[in-house]
Amino acid sequence: MNYLLSYNHSGNTWIRYCVEYLTQYPTHGHKAFSISERNNNFLNVDLTQNSILIKRHELSNCELKSEDNVILIIRNPGDAIKKNLDVNIEFKKYYDLIIQYENFTGKKMLIKYDYLFCIDIIKNIIKFYNMEVNLDRLENLTNNFLQHQIESKKIYHNKLYEIGVGIENLNFKEIEHVRKYI
Repeated sequence: MNYLLSYNHSGNTWIRYCVEYLTQYPTHGHKAFSISERNNNFLNVDLTQNSILIKRHELSNCELKSEDNVILIIRNPGDAIKKNLDVNIEFKKYYDLIIQYENFTGKKMLIKYDYLFCIDIIKNIIKFYNMEVNLDRLENLTNNFLQHQIESKKIYHNKLYEIGVGIENLNFKEIEHVRKYI
């Protein structure tokens, strides 16, 4: 199975949007519904098909298998962890994903949030997961990349402008371990 790991607000909706748009297969999160289903299947995904990708913000024990393909999207935790949340709990969730990624022995890729909004990164993700894409849609995504970013952001509604806690407010012993990723 293909897994997409990230802490909340780190770009997984954008990746799921691109995967669904390019493959026309659903991606699922913790609940079995695709990004496209949130807005009346606006990406024209074949919802009768099995999920091509599983998104996780947290993993249960032994969920990943060595034959899985795993991408971890990493974003500066000071930007990703929002001010209205319990920073201690949220940083633990953030850090746990890094540890699980590091301990994973199968095929894996790390992507920094700052590079997500580049067509070459999207192409690399599709290649990493070994997904077949609709070539007309790939051309459309490539030629109208900014418009697709705008469309994907509509899924978020009012969550786009929530303020992060700021990295200077994260005083955890693990922060130096995290810094090598961001």
